[in-house]
Amino acid sequence: MSGPYLLAVIAFAITGPPDEWARQMDLAILSVAERNLEQALNLTQSACGSEQSLPSHRRAMCHQLKGHILSAHGDFTPALQEFGLAESYWRQTAPELRPPEAISALAVGSAIAKKSMGRLIEAEAELRQALRAMQNLPGDKGLHIAECLFELSRTTGALGKLGEAESFAIAASEAYRSLGPQYSRAFANSQLTLAQIYMRGGDYRRSLEAAQSAEAAAREHATPITREYAGILVVLAASYRLTGDPDRALPLARKALQVFESPQEKSSEERVAALREAGLLELNQNKLTRAAELLQMAVAAARSQFGEDSIQVAVIESDLGHVLSLQDDFPAGESVLRHALQTVASRQAGPFAEGAVHLHLAQLFERAERHPAAETHFARSVDLFKAALGQNHIDTARALECYARFLKHIRSPKAKEIANEAKHASEASKKRETQAGP
Repeated sequence: MSGPYLLAVIAFAITGPPDEWARQMDLAILSVAERNLEQALNLTQSACGSEQSLPSHRRAMCHQLKGHILSAHGDFTPALQEFGLAESYWRQTAPELRPPEAISALAVGSAIAKKSMGRLIEAEAELRQALRAMQNLPGDKGLHIAECLFELSRTTGALGKLGEAESFAIAASEAYRSLGPQYSRAFANSQLTLAQIYMRGGDYRRSLEAAQSAEAAAREHATPITREYAGILVVLAASYRLTGDPDRALPLARKALQVFESPQEKSSEERVAALREAGLLELNQNKLTRAAELLQMAVAAARSQFGEDSIQVAVIESDLGHVLSLQDDFPAGESVLRHALQTVASRQAGPFAEGAVHLHLAQLFERAERHPAAETHFARSVDLFKAALGQNHIDTARALECYARFLKHIRSPKAKEIANEAKHASEASKKRETQAGP
């Protein structure tokens, strides 16, 4: 969804006499803010229908708003085409009719669409350039900068640059907070992104804290429950699950999933996350059939949203392959997991994502009694978790424990060594959590 400032900039750029064109564009902007995207597109097309009679700056605004609407709807390729047309018309416009804020907003809108298509490196470069441009603009540009910082946090996080992503998310949160209570929803979204960054880095305690902060900030806008609030509930549920409180997690995930079952929400990034989280929570309860069903739906939704060979699909395929192996459907599970492994390796998803797939492959081969393959993948998963999270992280400890149990089962002489390493890692991770405090 386009950030609040993108639409504010378009509204700011619509200057001049309050004619019918300006009125319809204002109504279109209001419709986007209310997520009535079909009406917004109709109004924009009505305002811009006789485009050839419009001056270049109005043509630019028509295509730019169409791009934001299409991007919010998940139609990223046509959105980029509209942004490209907007850019060409802005270039034809006299400088005094070309607000620099609108040009920066165009770059951010284009970057959001590219990020959603998996073109992360391009998106990051555009966002960094836009941020530099905004910082050089005269006057108070706090909202512009906050939005760009927010999108940079999401993009660098997706690229695995978690340290930078954390810094950007914290800076965005502080910027939104300083703008006042009218931006509490934007603050909630920046806290949500921070929670996801901490979760990806394995810092589940801080992930829970950020998710709770996001939920508290968004709650007042959630009557009736909104898509944005439901997305926060998904991350809060995941944080509870990962901190060992699945009983608090499952009702939240189910509540969120009800929102995403409505026809207008059948295709969204938040729906993908809700399906995955609900599937993992059913897995925690050993309800394998329901878990597999939800994860298969999540994979299908992710393919539609992000593409067949996206990292997002691969992460869910790793979960689905694990469930299939627990159902003793080894051929199907192995096929899904190998596709996931190929994707995370080729897309450079990072050692944590790759380690999770290796661990699930190891567990599949263990159940299938293919012991040499299982040992290879257990060892690889441990190495990757150590690289991603460190020796003394709880997820590293869990991978070591699985490896140790396997080695004991096959009576390997290495079993005792790995068991001791697992015990030390588990104790160290618990000590670290205790020292970190509540």
